[in-house]
Amino acid sequence: MLPEGWQRATLESCVDILDSRRIPLNSEQRRERQGNIPYWGANGIVDYIDDYLFDEPLVLIAEDGGYFDEAATRPICHKLDGKAWVNNHAHIMRTLSNATRDWVYYYYVHRDITPFINGGTRAKLNQSDLRGLEIVLPPLPEQRRIAEILGSVDGVIEATKVVIKQTKTVKQGLLQSLLTRGISHTEFKDSPIGQIPANWSERNLGDVIDFINGYAFKPEDWSASGTPIIRIQNLNGSNDFNYYEGTVPSKCHVHEGDLLFCWSGSRGTSFGARKWQGPLGFLNQHIFRCVVSNELDQAFAFYLLEGMTRHIESEAHGGGGLVHIKKSELVKFEIGLPPIEEQKQIVGILAAVDQEITLESSKLATLINLKSGLMDDLLTGKVRVPEAMGLAA
Repeated sequence: MLPEGWQRATLESCVDILDSRRIPLNSEQRRERQGNIPYWGANGIVDYIDDYLFDEPLVLIAEDGGYFDEAATRPICHKLDGKAWVNNHAHIMRTLSNATRDWVYYYYVHRDITPFINGGTRAKLNQSDLRGLEIVLPPLPEQRRIAEILGSVDGVIEATKVVIKQTKTVKQGLLQSLLTRGISHTEFKDSPIGQIPANWSERNLGDVIDFINGYAFKPEDWSASGTPIIRIQNLNGSNDFNYYEGTVPSKCHVHEGDLLFCWSGSRGTSFGARKWQGPLGFLNQHIFRCVVSNELDQAFAFYLLEGMTRHIESEAHGGGGLVHIKKSELVKFEIGLPPIEEQKQIVGILAAVDQEITLESSKLATLINLKSGLMDDLLTGKVRVPEAMGLAA
């Protein structure tokens, strides 16, 4: 049952749909028309060009290619402000007098509308189905106040994301500096990787790290029980494991805290160094377990490989987003190796930055959960906003 004063409606009763004004441009056309006007698609801005089709507050909702199956965690619609060009993969809506733009946006941004999605090779929300989507409409003052509350949380979420991004940028700069210049050095020498502190040694990765490949499991080896198999997708936090009920060589056992290196993965995401924080498992092929020599601090080895990942990626094989590198190539990468005490000092600096990133990421997760709860309460009328109803707070 809806709260008093709220009404059920269809989306077409509270928006004008402006799809007839969309004009798609292919990549070659956009390349010839580069500018500073956002060019929007189903899931956000995909390019910037030299002209615009719209210049007013609007709502975009994906027509095809949207995150319909992931709407709980990824947006299926966006607010559009200012000059913009929109292609034919997003529906364009201008709200009428009975609805505010922000209310329509928040009502649908994380809503499950999969019953209205047509299947096939590319999931699609047809305009006829779009028009028939259900929406509830509180009185306009309540729509505005609810949107203000959710917008204020969004503002803190975005500010937190900026802090995380900036801190990660600081960390990248520190990695570059500390892994080549060290701490408070005044004397340097030439090396194959450029100038390094005079008391550092010149080594190859293979001199100080033993890269041990995982076990070559076959799909028929996978089971619903047994020991977890650590695969590429598990390096980014996925707990969706396959299992193995047999045994593998002890060199392929992975324990919490072990240093891993994914030698075959997605550029910028799974490829490169990881510190394993999951359960005891068996390592799949495509991932090395890294065993460090006594010349190398374990934590420093992680930062060393993390700092080198982009360089290693640039030398890796493969097109598109998937790359791989052979062990025989990886072990030849040259490094400057500080004394063990300086390694630990460098780890202290970088670990402090990592701690800040972890704290802000935890704050972000809390804010996202808060927003999810608020949306459930406010968009359904479970919790009312007294001042928007003309009542004392």
